[in-house]
Amino acid sequence: MASGSKTCHSLSPRRMVMSAARQRWRLLGQVIARKRGRITRSPECQSTGISKRRFSSYGLLSTQPLENDEDSDDGAWFEHTCSEFPQFSVDIRLLTGPLGIEELTGFNNTGNVCIWPSEEVLTYHCLHHMESFRDKAVCELGGGMTCLAGFAIAAFSEAKEILLTDGNEVSVDNVKLIIERNKGSFGHTEVNASVLRWDRDDIYKDLAGRFDHIICGDW
Repeated sequence: MASGSKTCHSLSPRRMVMSAARQRWRLLGQVIARKRGRITRSPECQSTGISKRRFSSYGLLSTQPLENDEDSDDGAWFEHTCSEFPQFSVDIRLLTGPLGIEELTGFNNTGNVCIWPSEEVLTYHCLHHMESFRDKAVCELGGGMTCLAGFAIAAFSEAKEILLTDGNEVSVDNVKLIIERNKGSFGHTEVNASVLRWDRDDIYKDLAGRFDHIICGDW
């Protein structure tokens, strides 16, 4: 090792998973302990969109806060870019309001707490394979409050159609705001958002055979 360099003590993948799990259970425990009360997202989550955990990002994308021009205090805007693709830029709204147990259980889950590293990796992968989506119909399943990968495809691939989905109504409402903010960058791509719960397949028969690609990232 060269003189003056610093040793980096990184966590093993197993320890990173265990640490992240402990943080999620601790967050849920805090909400339950407050019973009907709500807790505020940590300053780290409010400022960077990432929940408090040891492993938060692979550093594949860059995030910069934008001036908040809305009256609501439950969301903040950030510009997401990638140094490998200078022409790629999308404004993403992150939820910053207080958390209740309904945001952390069932279909109201941690998808509206932060952008997970898996979504970052999925976005990066899609950026490297944009030609696969040109003139295609694409659906993102369980994209949480940002559907970041789906927005990357919408803004950068000349896809025919993008459907952004999540089982959480709060997340989908936030995604609709992001669509409105970025619609000028979609070109001729049709972009929509919808609540899609996997236990209600009887009411989504019109989606069968509709998409050429279905993408999904899981933490």
